[in-house]
Amino acid sequence: MLTVHGLLVLDDANLFYPNIGKRSDPINTYIRCAAVLAKSAIVAGYSVVITTNRQKAVLQEFEKLGVPSAVKIQEKEFVSNLPPNAQHRSAHHKIELIKELGRISDGLSAIVDLDAVFLRPFKPNFSPPEDGLAVYDITSDMDCESGGQFSQDIIKVIRRYIQKPKWFGGEVLIGNKNAFNNLTQYIDQIESNYWTERSRLYHSGDETIVSSAINLQVIDGKCAVDLGRLGEVQRWWTSRRPYMQPSLDQASSCALLHLPADKSFISSIAHLSFQTDDFLLRYRNYARRKLLIRTFSNTIRRLVSGKTQMTVARLK
Repeated sequence: MLTVHGLLVLDDANLFYPNIGKRSDPINTYIRCAAVLAKSAIVAGYSVVITTNRQKAVLQEFEKLGVPSAVKIQEKEFVSNLPPNAQHRSAHHKIELIKELGRISDGLSAIVDLDAVFLRPFKPNFSPPEDGLAVYDITSDMDCESGGQFSQDIIKVIRRYIQKPKWFGGEVLIGNKNAFNNLTQYIDQIESNYWTERSRLYHSGDETIVSSAINLQVIDGKCAVDLGRLGEVQRWWTSRRPYMQPSLDQASSCALLHLPADKSFISSIAHLSFQTDDFLLRYRNYARRKLLIRTFSNTIRRLVSGKTQMTVARLK
């Protein structure tokens, strides 16, 4: 049995909320995204645990939104020493959840980003290697995003040269207790380096720490299953990207679809029961309008400057 874990840190001091419009209430948006993730995971047949610093408030909102009572809401105190405008301030607490799962989890656990939805269960024959991890390798995308800077970030954090560092997306991380405990040991080796280098990195957050630790695991001969290569996970953007993406039709064949630019859409449907076909129909209509605007913007940029390095995703 797989248990899906979502981290819902409600931080009033936080001033940096990536991919959330200025007119949106970020705390309400994240609660509602967590509700949709929970509903979709329940439909997929998984147990769900949401870890938050405000259990009572989340329980009240989930009840209003019709989230099944089977979803467990557990409270944990989160204290950040980062400044309010720090990049991915709340996401750093995911490291605490990883360490906790390395101590107390039973069976398989999946840490999943709140702005993701399950479109179907993972394939029946899916499983991480024994005491190993299932991850999502987005090295090529991150290489385009960062202009190759992410490689130097990894090397700075692990304090050793490797020829081809890899980058793993934070949308999902799956393993058993031993796998998370093993990952924790590698995190402990490099975490102080991360905090020393954080202000000079291209990307700061849980992905940097986890990716650095997994790179060290790979060096030591520990393998990980790439869920992207298996077609089980897809990060998909309606915002412009410096690389080609699969069409929405292709992306939506996966089990877990991560939509980091569309938290407002996910939030808007939190009161509805979750059905994959209905979700995809609503999302397609929403994405169509957004992609038309992005395409028009690209056309204008091309006319003004003569070129554009950004691409817009396609529905088909």
